[in-house]
Amino acid sequence: MVKIDIQFNELSAIPRALLELPNLNNLNISNNKLTTFPQLDKWSPSLAILDVSYNRLNGIPGEPTASSINTLNLANNELSAVPLCICSFTTLQFLDLSNNSEIQALPMQMYKLKELTYLNLKGINNLSGIPKSIQQDPQRVIAYFKSKSLPTIGYYRMKLMLVGKQNRGKTTLAARLQGRNCGNTSTIGVDVNEWEYKPSIGKKSFQFSIWDFGGQEEYYATHQCFLSERALYLVLFNLLHGVEGVEEMIPWLNNIAIRAPKSRVLIVGTHLDEISAAEREEKADKILQKAADVAGGFANKLDMYQVMAVGLKDPLEGVTDLRNSIYQCAAEYKFSSGEFVMGQKIPISYSKLDKHILWFQKRARQCNLNTILKREEFKALVKELNLTDIYGDNELKLATTCLNEIGTLLHYDDRSHHLDELYFLDPQWLCDMM
Repeated sequence: MVKIDIQFNELSAIPRALLELPNLNNLNISNNKLTTFPQLDKWSPSLAILDVSYNRLNGIPGEPTASSINTLNLANNELSAVPLCICSFTTLQFLDLSNNSEIQALPMQMYKLKELTYLNLKGINNLSGIPKSIQQDPQRVIAYFKSKSLPTIGYYRMKLMLVGKQNRGKTTLAARLQGRNCGNTSTIGVDVNEWEYKPSIGKKSFQFSIWDFGGQEEYYATHQCFLSERALYLVLFNLLHGVEGVEEMIPWLNNIAIRAPKSRVLIVGTHLDEISAAEREEKADKILQKAADVAGGFANKLDMYQVMAVGLKDPLEGVTDLRNSIYQCAAEYKFSSGEFVMGQKIPISYSKLDKHILWFQKRARQCNLNTILKREEFKALVKELNLTDIYGDNELKLATTCLNEIGTLLHYDDRSHHLDELYFLDPQWLCDMM
């Protein structure tokens, strides 16, 4: 066993012979001025620990084999991408990539690193393509990349969240979007309904899960539990309330910006049909311009898509335009990775689980069944479906994260209150309880 420590020597290159020493076990060349890495086909077969942190390295050339390496520290260098050769280091257990701020993505081939137990990505703030919730969990990262290698299907469903103060027309508008009539009843808590829409023949049909949030102040605190990034938001105000009505949207926009930054938002002024044609320019147009000004103030926090006005009584003025705008907004919406939200590729096994849970929700409402499952019960449900891709805890977490973001189920990764042990298969039920 040989350990070599040559820290703080102002070296600009790694001596090639060092990496070829047959009995070398531990090599520390951190805190130097290394800019290049020697191109070798093979590193020492005994090399288990390599620390080249705090240098100026921008990569590892070639495809070297490293049959014994279990610890690799590349922190605080100048990497703009993760060297692909690392993905072939199948014995790797510890990988530190922290503070290589130019890295924007991890290679999908990292699913090969099945022994990895430590992954440090701190200081890499623009990482895309991986959910933030799993970035510091090596096993979930590996499972995530493995899921990306599975057979996939395009998924065309997302949440449509309607928010605003009480009596602004949210429940009526939700019904009108679906082609239904609606009474004057206010929503208590949150009401969830499914709406399928395509604007014309030849267009892809989109499925929207409409979340109609009650506007009573006593529900504001619980609403925050259900806001998520994979959603479109309609923020409603009453045109008849003028500037005051516009300004009352600001707390809602702030809430969305905090809980779901960069989400797409449509601002909708309601009760347009109660303003006469003669007063439209004086009243409606000026108020809509004020709403557009407010939207402009959130341009750095949210994706403010459009400001519109609708009537809620027959003949439903502006509702068809709003439907088409929602559809177009969804069609254009992209993740930070550049992938379209509608049509997102998810594993076929996730899609099967999603459909089963949606079926279960309908049956549970009809038969008054329990919709809260403990972890072992949820795992048994997955096993019954024979979903061989979801075979371990990490794979189950990824599937759950996906369906949680989509809005099919609710799961909170909160160990302190044992919430992580529960799976809420009907979001509507949880909304009612809260």
